[in-house]
Amino acid sequence: MKKLFYSINNFFNQKLKLTDTHLAKLINEKITILDVGASGSYHVNKFNNFFSSYSKVSTIVKFDEISRIEQSISDKVYGDYLWSTNISQNFYTTYNKVSSSFFKPHQKNLQDYVNFTDHVVVDEQKKELKKLDDIKFDLSFDFAKIDAEGSEYEILKGAENSFKNILGFEIEQQFIERYENSPSYEVISTHLEKLGYEVFLVNSESWKKKLSYTNINTNLKLVWADFLYFLKYEKFRNLITENSNKEIIILKQLILFLMYNLHHEAKSLIDNLLKDNLINTDFYDELNKLIKANLASNTKIISFSLFQLIFSIPILLIGIFYSRYRINSFNYFNKCFRNFFYLISKITRFKGEKNSVTHDLNF
Repeated sequence: MKKLFYSINNFFNQKLKLTDTHLAKLINEKITILDVGASGSYHVNKFNNFFSSYSKVSTIVKFDEISRIEQSISDKVYGDYLWSTNISQNFYTTYNKVSSSFFKPHQKNLQDYVNFTDHVVVDEQKKELKKLDDIKFDLSFDFAKIDAEGSEYEILKGAENSFKNILGFEIEQQFIERYENSPSYEVISTHLEKLGYEVFLVNSESWKKKLSYTNINTNLKLVWADFLYFLKYEKFRNLITENSNKEIIILKQLILFLMYNLHHEAKSLIDNLLKDNLINTDFYDELNKLIKANLASNTKIISFSLFQLIFSIPILLIGIFYSRYRINSFNYFNKCFRNFFYLISKITRFKGEKNSVTHDLNF
């Protein structure tokens, strides 16, 4: 039943669409993504989902506890713990394992939140850590996602060579001190900005406190966010100018933009490259077709979301009768319900002069 669910649900996931020309290029020069904190099923891994139609064009390198990682054919899995140096350090396992960290949870800062018990330490063990730069790979990374519960900055410092020509990062950063002495978002942001990266998207999470004064307009305090960084155009231009394989790099950058639905940025990139005489008109037209092929209509997007919401209803009803799946089925329905109406609301999201900007409504 679980496999059937994933097979049907995969139908609704966003997937990359490639022409035969792009497919041929990427089979020989795979796009490689580092996923640190990759626990969970490959069925729900967004990178596996996005490249699921073309498993031969990508390699997902996953780091986490081996027992918690499921992998597809194209994945490479490592159980090493990453840091800025090769040392031994205490690892704090929490009640909710996804909150476990090499930094001790800051009990005083977290005690007022409803999900405080998720961060209660249930085990403490010494673990061996190593630098990413000291691990031998037969590949180079194009993109990295780092979700390491406070250890992100240490991992970055231990991967200077591995990330020398990387195109971008999705990286978790903290707005409060969730873990004792863990770096704040300013430290990581400053580090990446000095290397020539800029923020493109922020996906934030806020937590509810143990208080009863709440309604649908209540704003919650920011706790952490996933930040998406890519190279500034000037740095990207320098990178491809110095590389003999520039067309592959441009193609990979475009695909990464499309993975995060940055359609405007994808088009802007190839327009600027054409203007700077870094690509010819034939390659420009080829890339333009790629962007259009991955730009679904609003009708299709909303229809797929509606079908997924309808699909989630029997999943919820079945899950009610099985305690093992009850919470997951409710969460899946809740996610589908929220996503559908969020998409509906996005139809009217633009405002300002020429209806050209979006603005959050928190205050």
